[in-house]
Amino acid sequence: MYKGRAVFLGLLGIFLLAAVGLSPWGFPGWGPAALASRKQQDTALRYLELVRTRRWSALIPHLGDNLAGRPEALPRALSGYPGEAPRRRRLVFYRSHHRFGGPAYATLVYDQELADRWLLTKVSITAGEEEGKLVGLRYGTFARPYAERIALHPAGKGFGFYVFLGLVLTMPLFILGVLWVWARTPVPRRAWLWGPFIALGLVRLKLNWSTGALAIQPLAFNILGSGLFRPSATGPWILQVALPVGAVLFLWRRRRWRREEAEDAAPGEPAGTD
Repeated sequence: MYKGRAVFLGLLGIFLLAAVGLSPWGFPGWGPAALASRKQQDTALRYLELVRTRRWSALIPHLGDNLAGRPEALPRALSGYPGEAPRRRRLVFYRSHHRFGGPAYATLVYDQELADRWLLTKVSITAGEEEGKLVGLRYGTFARPYAERIALHPAGKGFGFYVFLGLVLTMPLFILGVLWVWARTPVPRRAWLWGPFIALGLVRLKLNWSTGALAIQPLAFNILGSGLFRPSATGPWILQVALPVGAVLFLWRRRRWRREEAEDAAPGEPAGTD
């Protein structure tokens, strides 16, 4: 009776471990460095070194089709790139792009420590070839490292921000609690279908942590009712909360089942006598 529920909870646990491991707060050895191949990382770092040392003639043969037509513009566009050798660097963001009928691309973002500032560099290369071609390179200098800049600081935010952040943190706990109750509750029919229904929060609310912009997505959902992500390496934090429709409905149905069970188990009324 409970086998299907155990399988579902096991799969949900594996998914959550993978999601946490690949997040910015992931386990050691996971994250962007684990997703990007060694070849992609070596290629991106080689291009950064060619740009830093201004070896344009060595870089031009490796330009993608979008840049190969104007190689003379490359030195001008990257003239402000710091020539100082970084003390250390860290891969902080990775994303692969697959276009239907076209080539695949990989984007790698490195945070590099210089003497008095930090250099954030975004390198885009073609993927799937013997050697990736450079199709884009953007950079910016900052006073603080990337990890500090992307931290989710609650200071200076209004009461509404704290309420939304509280919902993001507590909604998964509520849904996990209901899943625990579901796993231990005898359900009359199709018990396993309740698991996915409880785990998904419906009607998503999105809050831009930087601007305070709020958006509603009626047809969207979140696993465990909340989410937290950045759309790009330098984009703002987006907080998400979805309504626990399935969890609330299950608790209501559970009360009905228990009441019906109690009524069925109650002794019948004694027969009357005339």
